[in-house]
Amino acid sequence: MRSNRRDFLKSGAGGAVGLLGGLGRAPGARAASAPGRKDTVKIAWSAGLDMLDPSITGNGPDLTVAGQIYETLLVMDPNTRELKPALATSWRAVNDTTWQFKLRSGVKFHNGEPFTAESVKFSVERVLDPKKNSSHRSQLVMISRVEVVDPLTVNLVTKDPAPILPYKMQPIGGSGRVYLLTPTSTRSP
Repeated sequence: MRSNRRDFLKSGAGGAVGLLGGLGRAPGARAASAPGRKDTVKIAWSAGLDMLDPSITGNGPDLTVAGQIYETLLVMDPNTRELKPALATSWRAVNDTTWQFKLRSGVKFHNGEPFTAESVKFSVERVLDPKKNSSHRSQLVMISRVEVVDPLTVNLVTKDPAPILPYKMQPIGGSGRVYLLTPTSTRSP
């Protein structure tokens, strides 16, 4: 049987739902608890995890898990395919080559650091860094620079008009995802 992209996305979505601790299950999936424990969920996948660095990996299972750990600027409504706010509260085209994103205030990373425009700049530049060999880079090379306007405003400046750039700032479909990281999250202790 030949699988297609829709089947792959469905299986990834089922795995993501399973990761939510049993709030839902993929068809035919069974959650099992360890004997005597009610706080354990076991999940079986047909492929393993390679890495959980969302800036680099393009592996489907990795990205399914990454989607449960990391956030993006925008999300797409799966029914209407309309972009919705996530960590960006609003976005607009300033001109033909500049997209501006206003960021949600009061957000903190797991380590207590605040989410700011510097976090977005770091995350986008990390994907674009050729030394990182990111599987998402090819979809974002239209970005020429990231400008921090103020702590809660960031501009993504493109080489040419890029009307679909906001769709690259959400996690559904293809490569080009930008999951947001704190600049200190990738440093060795």
